[in-house]
Amino acid sequence: MIRHSPSDVPRLIDGESPKLIALTATYGLHVLKVTDYNCIDEGDEPNWSTACSDGWSVERTDIIWWAYADEVRELLESTPNY
Repeated sequence: MIRHSPSDVPRLIDGESPKLIALTATYGLHVLKVTDYNCIDEGDEPNWSTACSDGWSVERTDIIWWAYADEVRELLESTPNY
């Protein structure tokens, strides 16, 4: 699993990201997707909007780190049972 910083842009498929697991400063740990992404100039910091699993949105500036949910799932499944 690779943990990404908020400045890293998730890959988009048909305009949306795969599910992400994100740690946010305000709401804690949540599943979310990037639903809108824009960047006016190549040198600008990208703006991206999210839709959260609980039906609300999270500002990118509120995200501490994020990871792809499928990578988190693979990590958990590869961990031996104790």
